[in-house]
Amino acid sequence: MVIIKWILYIWTIPKPSIPLSTACKLLAKLECYGVDGMLLNWIRNFLNDRIQFVKIAGMCSPTSYVISDVPQGSVLGPAVLVVVYVNDICDVVPTGVNAKLFADDVKLYSVFDGNLTPHCLQSCLTAISGRTTCN
Repeated sequence: MVIIKWILYIWTIPKPSIPLSTACKLLAKLECYGVDGMLLNWIRNFLNDRIQFVKIAGMCSPTSYVISDVPQGSVLGPAVLVVVYVNDICDVVPTGVNAKLFADDVKLYSVFDGNLTPHCLQSCLTAISGRTTCN
């Protein structure tokens, strides 16, 4: 009897930012790590109520509110906040799916045979995407 095995490999690279719609989850995680008081307030303010404009040849566009993403070009944004946001992703990875994390890269893979189907990997992706909504 020949058993054919397949490996399905997904390399996800989260945006180097975090949608503001999930800022409440990020702030809750930071509180779990012991960040509180003035520092937590500072980070909350860092993520909320930002405006932007474009300046070309000395002319400025009207300002508009930024409704998504952690500010880029800052050490706090991509280097710290994204890592805090993704570091517990393995908690939702089901049996049959392997996860490897390095910095902000997430690799998911499964070996499929007669007993395991690609549905376990899809359920993993669904669980991970469910992490992005605030309750």
